[in-house]
Amino acid sequence: MDNLPLGYAYITQSIYFIAIEYIIGTVFLIGMISIFKNSVNQQSSFKLLGSSIAYAIVILLALTLFIVFPQARDSISFMAIKANTNGRTNEDINSYFTLIQFLMQFSLALLFIVSSYLSYRKYIYNPNWKLLILPLIFAALNVSFIIGERRSYQVYTLIAIVSIITLLFKYHSKKINLVVLGLGLFVFIGVTLYKELYIFAYSSYSQALKFDNLKALNIADTFQSYFYGPHNIAGFIEFNEIYRLSIKQFFYDIGRSIFGISSLISDESMITSQYYNAYIYDNRQLTGHLISSISYGYAYFGFFFPLVICFNLLLGGIIEYLNKNTNYLELKYISMYILMRVVFNLFSNPPQLISHITLIVAMDLSIVLGSLMLKHIIPKKKKFIL
Repeated sequence: MDNLPLGYAYITQSIYFIAIEYIIGTVFLIGMISIFKNSVNQQSSFKLLGSSIAYAIVILLALTLFIVFPQARDSISFMAIKANTNGRTNEDINSYFTLIQFLMQFSLALLFIVSSYLSYRKYIYNPNWKLLILPLIFAALNVSFIIGERRSYQVYTLIAIVSIITLLFKYHSKKINLVVLGLGLFVFIGVTLYKELYIFAYSSYSQALKFDNLKALNIADTFQSYFYGPHNIAGFIEFNEIYRLSIKQFFYDIGRSIFGISSLISDESMITSQYYNAYIYDNRQLTGHLISSISYGYAYFGFFFPLVICFNLLLGGIIEYLNKNTNYLELKYISMYILMRVVFNLFSNPPQLISHITLIVAMDLSIVLGSLMLKHIIPKKKKFIL
C-alpha cells in the first residue's frame, strides 16, 4: 500500500483482529436479533407529526439565510461539482454557515416529506401516478444537493427517500425509485470522479477523462482505506505503539464529538484522528485517513476492542427499532438517514458516528418538536390546514 507509510510489521496482527471482531460481532448481532425480532410493530398508515405551516416557515427561513449569506453557498453544488476551479472544494467554513447548510438540506427533505404526505392522502383513494410528480421533483432536488465533496450524504439521503416512497406509493414505487436511484447514481459517480481524478484542475469532466486518469487510481489503496483493511488497522496499531493513547483522550474525543457539549470543551488539544493524520502527514494536514473500530478499540480498551463494534451494532439496532415502530414520516426519514450513517460506518470509531448523529438529532428533531408545539398551540378549528 502506497498511501500509508507505516504499519507493515503489524499486518498479520491486524488480520487476526479482524477475524476476532467478525466472530464476536456476529454472535452479538445474533443475540440482538433474537431480542428485537418480536418487538417490531409494522405500520400500515402514516402521518405527519408536526405542522406543515411551521415547516413552511422553516423552509422560508433556510432559503432566506442561504441567499443572504454567500459563504453558506461556497461549497454547495447541484447535480455536479463545477470543473476548472481554483482547487478542491473548501469545506473548512465557519460553523454557523455549516448549520445553515444543514438547515437547507433538511428543508429540502421537509419539502419532499410534506409533498409526499399530501400526495399519499389522495393516493390512498386514487392511486394515480400523476400524484407522484411533485414528490419526485423534490426527491430529485434532495439527491442533487451536494455539500462539498461528501458522497456519503447523497447515499444516506437517497436511501431515506426511497424508503419513504416505498412505504407510501406501493403501486408505483418501483418505477419512481428507479428514476431516483438512477439520478442518485449519476450524482454519486460525478462526485467520485471529481474527488478521485482532480476534476477541478481541468476545464471539464470529459477533458479529465481524456487524460486517462483512471489508470492513476490505486484501487487497492482506496478500498483498504474506506473499508478498513488490514493495512489501515496495522498503521494505527503502530501509531498507538509510539504514542500510547490514554483513556483521558478517549473521553475528550467523546466530549468533542457531541454537538452542543463540544462548544463547552476547549479545542486547544486535538482529537485522536487529528493526532493520527498529523503524524502521517508530518503536521501538514489533520484529516485523510480513517480510524477503524478495531484500531480505536485496541488503542483504548486493549484486547477488549470488540466492545466498539458491539456498541456500533447496538446503536444501529436501536435506531432501526425506532424507525420501524413509528408511523410519523419525519421520524421515519430522520431515523433512516441516521441508520444509514451507522450502517455504512459500522466498522468506524464511535466519535465519528456520534458527531454526525448528535448534529442531526439536535437540528432536525428540534425543528420537528418545535413544529409539534406549534401544532398544539394553534386552535383546533384551524388544524385542518396543518
